[in-house]
Amino acid sequence: MLAAAPHGRLFALLLLALGWAAAPGSARAQPAEEPARRRFAAWAVGDAVALGAGIEASDALRLGGAVGVLALVGFQDAEVFTEARRLYTRGARRPIRIVEELGNARVVRPAAAMVLVGALASRDARLQDAAFTSLQAVVYANTVTNALKSVSGRARPYQARGPDRFAPFSGNTSFPSGHATTVFALAAPWFAYYPGPATGGLLAVASATAFSRVVTERHWASDVAAGAAIGGGMGLWLARRHQRRPSETPRVQPYADGSNVGVTIQLGAP
Repeated sequence: MLAAAPHGRLFALLLLALGWAAAPGSARAQPAEEPARRRFAAWAVGDAVALGAGIEASDALRLGGAVGVLALVGFQDAEVFTEARRLYTRGARRPIRIVEELGNARVVRPAAAMVLVGALASRDARLQDAAFTSLQAVVYANTVTNALKSVSGRARPYQARGPDRFAPFSGNTSFPSGHATTVFALAAPWFAYYPGPATGGLLAVASATAFSRVVTERHWASDVAAGAAIGGGMGLWLARRHQRRPSETPRVQPYADGSNVGVTIQLGAP
């Protein structure tokens, strides 16, 4: 699989290099206080429970703002699509095709695997956490996106039915964009853990990938905007939860009390 996805290898190496370069020299090595597998297992359970329990008021406000912006973008779908196609036909085909591949599953899977393996081998807790959060964000965000794709049933631009064509459960899968979801979910946690121009470049690459989906007639502008919001929002939300103090980190603790056996989940402060 790795041999069949050269862009995946390059993107994986880029993630590791940018994450390392963005960290201050004195703060690069952060030994883990507990085994990575225990920390990641607690996060996987705690985050899923937190998602099911609902979102905080501040997150609800951000979500409302994102929906409002998305609606405004939707009104301009036809115009944006026309202008994007004009740019594409003027000679930007090759670079656009390259960045488009970065959101493809056959690229993301080997890239994510390489990043996670490399991060775990480093024994640097910060690097481990950024890699795991990035991978987790891709899985969680795409679960949301795939559900919305089925429910919305929006036709793609190349189907020539216009941007207003929605037919729930019809098999059409334009809204939201899975590519945009994936690249923003992958990049956002790295920027959260290692903020700076280097990791900011990952968000620029993600934006280029999202744009490529419009010019190649795979998505409308509102599709990629929604995908970027879902992926980026999920990545930043998970990174914020994972960067809390150890005492606030979600933990899973088995217990046995007489004849009762079970598991307690400590979510920490909201």
